[in-house]
Amino acid sequence: MLAEYGKSAELLNTSSQTTTAMMADPNIPNKPEQVTEAIEKLVEMPNGKRPLRTVVDKMMVGVNEIINETAKQVQAGVLQNFGLSELNISN
Repeated sequence: MLAEYGKSAELLNTSSQTTTAMMADPNIPNKPEQVTEAIEKLVEMPNGKRPLRTVVDKMMVGVNEIINETAKQVQAGVLQNFGLSELNISN
């Protein structure tokens, strides 16, 4: 049945294999404890110093930072357009 999906099935298979390999790679930290550690660090930060977004997933190094920076710029623009620039968190 997968053969009926042609290239889409191939891409799904490739994606699954890549994800499985990354999850098994001992050089890529992918432990659930990382989430609780990140939350703990955020809670310990003083008010006004906490970042709007925190990257925990190290499997997508570089990509998350680009997405977050873009989202930060879009959010700032939306707030400015609504006259709410003072709500912008610039960290």
